[in-house]
Amino acid sequence: MIKKLDLTGSWHFAMDPAKEGIKTQQHLTQPEDTISLPGTTSQAKKGTPSDLRETGCLTDPWLFEGYAWYSRDISLEDEDLGKNIFLYLERTRMTKIWIDDIFAGEFDSLNTPHNYELTKFITKPQFRLTILVSNVDYPTKGGHLTSPDTQTNWNGIIGEIALHIFDSVYLSKVKTFPDIDTKSVLVTFDTINTTGASFTKTITAKAFLTDINGDAGAAAEEAEFSIDFPAGNRIFN
Repeated sequence: MIKKLDLTGSWHFAMDPAKEGIKTQQHLTQPEDTISLPGTTSQAKKGTPSDLRETGCLTDPWLFEGYAWYSRDISLEDEDLGKNIFLYLERTRMTKIWIDDIFAGEFDSLNTPHNYELTKFITKPQFRLTILVSNVDYPTKGGHLTSPDTQTNWNGIIGEIALHIFDSVYLSKVKTFPDIDTKSVLVTFDTINTTGASFTKTITAKAFLTDINGDAGAAAEEAEFSIDFPAGNRIFN
């Protein structure tokens, strides 16, 4: 990753309990209300106030179920165009997104980040990003991920919210597998090359020991490897 654009802060916001926004094309306009992200509708005191005080599970003081629309104008540098651009939502509910008036995808995972590839949808530096978050109609009926016993059926986006920008040639899905007996580490990763031409790049690897206080002062010698980046995706060990 060569750049990260933090998207935390104030977003335009609208509640849609009747789930009519897709039909009425809510993504074409920005709502007047605002909300701060990361956060939930309950934290922002959006929805219906509740005076219930639960004793056997969590109490949600502001109730809302349905669609919630989050919209924001985004500005990129000219040099970012043509790069590989991803929208990263660390934790949320079921989502759909639009770039200006173009639908750009959807995710329904409740326990993993939503990572949208936006490269082909972003053709100019300024655009409007609209995110629909739904906390209803779950394919799995939610379970512990929506239960008042664990975290309530919240609506919102929490954790990291950012655009991740990668060059046309980069590494993805880096994993390490240490072996105590041989005092070595197996590293696996995917090579990504979206240029249409093959490249060979030099990868530099560094290994050092840390503890609770930081750098523990022990390190292995730096190593360099020449890695082929054929066009497309490839797994490398």
